[in-house]
Amino acid sequence: MDSNQTPSKSILPTVLVRDFNKEDRSILWEMVLKRGLHRADFVHIPKIGAIVYCDEKPVACGFIREAEGNVGIWDGLITDPSAQAGVRNLCLDQLLIYLVRRAKTHGRTRILAWTLDSNTLERAKKIGFKPINAQILIGEF
Repeated sequence: MDSNQTPSKSILPTVLVRDFNKEDRSILWEMVLKRGLHRADFVHIPKIGAIVYCDEKPVACGFIREAEGNVGIWDGLITDPSAQAGVRNLCLDQLLIYLVRRAKTHGRTRILAWTLDSNTLERAKKIGFKPINAQILIGEF
């Protein structure tokens, strides 16, 4: 590069995924409120959790709850709706991969997940989830 050229800025975003900690709760609450959800749905934060940043801005959080039999239960993904769709997708892909690795380090050999969202289904299939032939039941008492 000669002295008249300036270095070009990278157009690729910087993505950082790390474990979720108690100090991240305010970020989670902000995402919950932006989505019009209730904080009560996120009171009991599972031990396995992560937060992902893009260019130093928090974009998504996700959690896996530990269950017996070395099973993990996917217990929520949430994104900041003000982040661009492409950024949310990039961050969610990285978040899912990270959470699966963390679940393995916690002894989880299987992760149970369910969703009605087709994008989430496709994303999960890309990293190794597969459909099973089962019925989900819920009782409201």
